[in-house]
Amino acid sequence: MCAMRCVWTCMTALHVIYAGFASMTVPMYISEAAPMHVRGSLITLNNMFITGGQFVASVIDGLFADVPSGWRYMLGIGAIPSLVQFIGFLFLPESPRYLVKRKKLVQAKDVLQRIRGSNVNIRQEFDSIEQDCLGAAGDDDGIFATFGRIARRGPVLRAVIVGCLLQACQQLTGINTVMYYSATIVKMAGVENDTEAIWLAAAVAAGNFIFTILGVYLVDRSGRRKLMLGSLLGVALALGVLGAGFLLARLQTPVALLDSHLPADNCSTYSRCNWCVQDENCGFCYIRDGRYGALDGTCQSVWKEDDGTVVKNRSLFWNTSYTGFYPDVTCLPALSENDTLNATGTTWVYDYCPTRYAWLIVAALVFYIAAFAPGMGPMPWTINAELYPLWARSAGNAAATFTNWSCNLLISMTFLSISETHFPGRAGAFWIYMLVALICWVILYRVLPETKGKSLEEAERLFETPWFSTASSRRDTEPLLAK
Repeated sequence: MCAMRCVWTCMTALHVIYAGFASMTVPMYISEAAPMHVRGSLITLNNMFITGGQFVASVIDGLFADVPSGWRYMLGIGAIPSLVQFIGFLFLPESPRYLVKRKKLVQAKDVLQRIRGSNVNIRQEFDSIEQDCLGAAGDDDGIFATFGRIARRGPVLRAVIVGCLLQACQQLTGINTVMYYSATIVKMAGVENDTEAIWLAAAVAAGNFIFTILGVYLVDRSGRRKLMLGSLLGVALALGVLGAGFLLARLQTPVALLDSHLPADNCSTYSRCNWCVQDENCGFCYIRDGRYGALDGTCQSVWKEDDGTVVKNRSLFWNTSYTGFYPDVTCLPALSENDTLNATGTTWVYDYCPTRYAWLIVAALVFYIAAFAPGMGPMPWTINAELYPLWARSAGNAAATFTNWSCNLLISMTFLSISETHFPGRAGAFWIYMLVALICWVILYRVLPETKGKSLEEAERLFETPWFSTASSRRDTEPLLAK
């Protein structure tokens, strides 16, 4: 068992390392190889295929959700696209800029001609690349020396700060909370069937893919800055609605009644369903009132196997006392003297509360994805691939990628803990993300330039003007930032 855990841990660590390498190098490679007028679309296209892969993975999860040991198939199938990609990489040339920097001019010119097409005159573009790259020759002083040089160069340091800020805003507004925990959020919303929750999570992933296609269309038309800021406003609004939906569900949660038939244990002290199910040892028993509504019920102890696994379809008290007498009933609801158990049965839940507002929460999730996917999803990667001079490009992208995954880890580790507390709770968690989104909008409105229509060499000069200059000098720089 210990050996298997070690193997599993090593495989997970390798997967994380390779994902980090790919997330940093792929946008940078595309930016260095793509023509200027479609550079943004091609980098966004990379993000579109990532979201498409997430959608396919969600569908596979749904197909294997009810298959015994289905998680093994879910993981194993992932090896197929990885193998295809590995074979494709064997035929992938280095980027022209990388080759010029290594003084392989003939090979660089050949690669650039192949990428642009045999009928395209590449002389002017190649001369520009050569001038920029050879001007940066001799700057390979190691990663720490490069970061030291960045710290001493104000414009480049400002570019790296903006790049890291973009990645932090992408993650701290909760996207991977939605993607990692979409099925859990749907369950929190009151959708009781596990398979139904997985398929609704797949629908969220489909929305992410579809609206990323919209980003591919808009990035080189409306520009990066407008797309980013507009997306942030939509995300903030959607997070506000998500929080409101969970607050309404909490305020309308069924009452947990006391009943003389039930033993007086810790679970019987909870007076509301949402407090009851937040205790891992308790569940809620109720009689259905419509699709997602419920009559008031009782809070009872869950029934666990010897290994600690929760039995989903029976409460502990019902299993030990009544299961042989009423096979259609799963738990004991609150009964008055004239109530009787009948074949319509009861509903037993331990990880969510029934609510009439599930539709609002699911709709807000879809709206969140629709706002996030065209702008906040691909733009941090697109802009980061365009901001830095050649000598700082690897270090700048490494810093931004580190920021992205660090914030991803922070959000992923704290969401469930925050959402399971009485305060701020589920509503408060999404309102915190909304506040972060609004703060990000204010900051990025001030410091984020437009890189649309600029060569990589021109984009490097966008941060030569200080951020917080006087109002008159700011107006003077607006034409430069708007080009």
